[in-house]
Amino acid sequence: MADDSHVPIGDKFLQDIGLGDLPIEEKDLLLDQIKYQLEQRVGTWLADNMDQQQMEEFDVTYVQNQDHEGAAQWLQQNFPNYPQKVAEEAQKLKEELRPQAGTIREIIRQQQQEQQQQQQQQEAQQQPPPQPQQQEYQQQPPQQEAQPQQPPGEQQPQPQQQEAGQPQPPPDSHQPPQPPQQ
Repeated sequence: MADDSHVPIGDKFLQDIGLGDLPIEEKDLLLDQIKYQLEQRVGTWLADNMDQQQMEEFDVTYVQNQDHEGAAQWLQQNFPNYPQKVAEEAQKLKEELRPQAGTIREIIRQQQQEQQQQQQQQEAQQQPPPQPQQQEYQQQPPQQEAQPQQPPGEQQPQPQQQEAGQPQPPPDSHQPPQPPQQ
């Protein structure tokens, strides 16, 4: 909404709430979120205290044109207590966040772990599958050997007939017993 130089959110703010030792990337993300929250709070206060004409003028002249310097000057002219309101809301945020520093730290740690796991999964998906080892082939069940086929016209050998008086093998359970030949 206004020039960031008027926003008291930075490394000192994080140190004051116990998060000054975060890695730079996490600091930047957290500072962006805190600044956004501060802008929302101050913006709500401004909207509640502006009349319709002031809102339209501010929006058309400064917000839509992204004129941060002009917006800061307009706010100081029309809301002389604007800098105090920003400082007041920043202090409230600091008081709200200080007791949550441990929770914030834990959330950041969990997010880092999730990102590492996702990265490892993506890397694993990009790697080609391993080549099968010789042992894998040895563990496969053996295939049945094909019975040799008889050339056409040749007969398969028949079992020999038993001669009379010789004992017969026990009858096969699938076939009915046959009387002895005489």
